[in-house]
Amino acid sequence: MQFYLIIRWLQALAMVGSLFIVLTMYKRLLINCNLRILLGYLVIASIMSILTLLRHYFDSPIHLKIYYYSGWLHYLWLSSFILFISKPAFDKVQVAFWVYGWFLVLCLILFLNTYEDWMIFSVSSDVGLLIFSGFYYYKLFSDTSPINIFVDSSFWAVTGIFVCKCFSLPMVAFYSFFQTNMALDATTVKNVFSIGAIGYIIMHLFFIKAFLCSVRRLTI
Repeated sequence: MQFYLIIRWLQALAMVGSLFIVLTMYKRLLINCNLRILLGYLVIASIMSILTLLRHYFDSPIHLKIYYYSGWLHYLWLSSFILFISKPAFDKVQVAFWVYGWFLVLCLILFLNTYEDWMIFSVSSDVGLLIFSGFYYYKLFSDTSPINIFVDSSFWAVTGIFVCKCFSLPMVAFYSFFQTNMALDATTVKNVFSIGAIGYIIMHLFFIKAFLCSVRRLTI
């Protein structure tokens, strides 16, 4: 099995596995609105990860469309989660403006380009999530009220998103460079590009930690 397929399998297992772990301890969780958003993301991410994995085995003309739909869902769910937990720094109107405003930018990019120009779409989505993560960190560290970040579920979740996008953004941004300027074969390019998927594996490990923090605070 090729290296990139191994990483893709591990990514799918991390997504589905994190959902399974959270569901097994659901009754012990102190679920609030923010964690419900994150739990909904785990469900969608698990489904899309399986569909994305299948496209490596079944060649279909809709595989790029699946990729775009996956990108939309990842962006909408994660950006909504980050900005909602950043309140009261952002009210509902501001949250809607940033989330859906950037979403319209992504849609515009999609309509102005062909499906082959997926790198622009992916880079824009990753940059948006990194910016929103910066909003959260600014709000967190500028707040004068004491908070223990080591048991704060929101901190671990956003940090997972931030680390994930730090992995995936460079890989997506330089994909064309690896493919053309370095004269690498298709398999090698896929292997290099799959490094970005490691970020998703790490992100879901952080999500598990986020939910475990919720359990801990409920049992103390």
